[in-house]
Amino acid sequence: MIGLPNRQNVLFDLVQNGQSRQPVAKGQYLTEFDRFAHAGQELEFEHRLHFARDGHEHPLHVVQRFAPLSATLDGAGFSRRVEISELPDETVAEFVVLSGDVTLTADRLVATLAGRGGRVQVALRLPGEAKLTKTAGGAVLNLRGDAAGTAVCELEYRADVAVDQFAPRPAADRSLERAVLDVVPGFEAVRLPVTNQAMPTGLAWRGDGTLVVSSLEGRVWLGHDDDGDGLEDRLVPFSDDLAAPFGVATTGESIDVINKYGLLRLSDDDRDGHADRTELLASGWGHTTDYHDWAIGLPRDSEGNYYISLACQQDARSAVAATWRGSVLKLVPRAPSNDDPRRFEAEPLCGGLRFAQGIALSRSNDLFVTDNQGNYTPFNELNHVVRGARYGFLNRLESDRGLNPPHRSAAVEIPHLWTRSVNGICFLDTPPVVRERLGHELYGPLAGQMVGCEYDTRRLVRMSLERVGGDFQGAVYPLSIEPSAGAETFEGPLVCQVAPNGDLYIGNIRDSGWGAGSNTGSLVRLRWRGELPPGIAEVKVAADGFSMTFTRPVDRGRAAQAGNYAVTSYRRTSTPTYGGPDQDRRVERIEAAEVSTDGQHVSLKLAELREGFVYEYHVRDLGGDGRFFPSEAYYTLRHRLP
Repeated sequence: MIGLPNRQNVLFDLVQNGQSRQPVAKGQYLTEFDRFAHAGQELEFEHRLHFARDGHEHPLHVVQRFAPLSATLDGAGFSRRVEISELPDETVAEFVVLSGDVTLTADRLVATLAGRGGRVQVALRLPGEAKLTKTAGGAVLNLRGDAAGTAVCELEYRADVAVDQFAPRPAADRSLERAVLDVVPGFEAVRLPVTNQAMPTGLAWRGDGTLVVSSLEGRVWLGHDDDGDGLEDRLVPFSDDLAAPFGVATTGESIDVINKYGLLRLSDDDRDGHADRTELLASGWGHTTDYHDWAIGLPRDSEGNYYISLACQQDARSAVAATWRGSVLKLVPRAPSNDDPRRFEAEPLCGGLRFAQGIALSRSNDLFVTDNQGNYTPFNELNHVVRGARYGFLNRLESDRGLNPPHRSAAVEIPHLWTRSVNGICFLDTPPVVRERLGHELYGPLAGQMVGCEYDTRRLVRMSLERVGGDFQGAVYPLSIEPSAGAETFEGPLVCQVAPNGDLYIGNIRDSGWGAGSNTGSLVRLRWRGELPPGIAEVKVAADGFSMTFTRPVDRGRAAQAGNYAVTSYRRTSTPTYGGPDQDRRVERIEAAEVSTDGQHVSLKLAELREGFVYEYHVRDLGGDGRFFPSEAYYTLRHRLP
């Protein structure tokens, strides 16, 4: 349905007593699909239109079913069945069946395709009271409902020119070889031998352990272990093409996926390994064809609420198309109704974010999002999401209005250029079943810390957090190392997640729209081995400086020498330009270094602490064997201890 002639974006009119009523816009659009489903070769769409009536909005339900007609040498086509229900009494639904310059006969209309030299013919099978009218813009069909308020028509579209066909599902080839990467101390890193067509943006697992991957190229894929060695060796496409999905979750037999325009539920009713029914669960935020209009998620809390983040608005668009851009939303379960079948209601939590590409819930249900350096965001950031808070970024429409509200500072400011774009995040939390089986946590001194995916420099970072003065603050450290000469490393980490068995999966991409990549992807499984070199495990603030914990005991004599620690502090301020230089940088003087008797902790006393500054640490080899890693840390000091 392509609109009534000369009435832009109008799908339907309702005509009653000669008076025409147009549908009421719901957000940006007059309609959006509620459900679409495959049935063999047929495709069915269901959507609603709302009309104002007696001071209320009246929903009109539309179901359209499309099926291919047999192709001939002269052309091909499809059939279209339209069913409109809940038509009010004495009301006619009016909509376009074909636009352009048409010729109308008793049961057929013909339109010539501009510039193609061919024709489209539409054969009609209409109920008795249906009326087809030629207009200046095409042909309009009028349908009157039966006693139950339902109207049905069937049409056949056939073109005598070549027509496009649906692209076949991509083959599940094995483009990549299994490879061991020596890049993350303490972990065995193995690249999965699966297709490079999937560009991972989200990771989840079904109850049976099946890996689920959302992909920037548009599909959801399922990972299978065909040879039974515990490593997925085949990815198969599960869904139709979607609009840049950026997160998945599983619910029973279904898969929920967040894409640009909404939260979708994919169901495989016939259990053939491909989704045949897609339901729109939540929507309402603004979006356009802008490449960056992503929606990212889906962490879920114990009450069944989902959380998503929306990329900002930097282009020229309407206010409604900018709705909630740069915000974090809570998707709250609700009971569907006839007027609104959505299963979740969107509730904004905070705003002022640029590209919050990473989002994660802690065990205590604290929500965190990353943000990328750019305009108004001089650092890469890890932000603690607080209801009603405003962070530092301004959307273009907000900037044009002169908006400049107070904003909440990041929990961790991640230096740029040390990192360029920290995106996906997850906590190194041991799954309960694994913890119960082992009797302890996985990941040793790193347990409970956060992993961050650094896309541009192709590495991983980790972050530790502590709550001081009621707010979170903490430090960031390298997690992966530079590969040896000629050795492989990550393709471009974008998303990470801990599997039900405790393995850490990293999804990688190289995207043509993001660093001129080749639109490929890969998956790396990290399995904890527990053998960490000596290095910095965690930095925390102390009353007169900082405390540093090491991954294992170090040489106490070396650790007690203040000269083995180099500390500088600096800050950056928000400006409308990209990034910004370090300000008020100074070298900090360490007055004393006191080492614990077990050699695993040191207290560093500083002459003065400055709130709102990043403290950058570089530590010499305290183990004495040249393997000290990590040797650097960056702590964001929001509050000093009282």
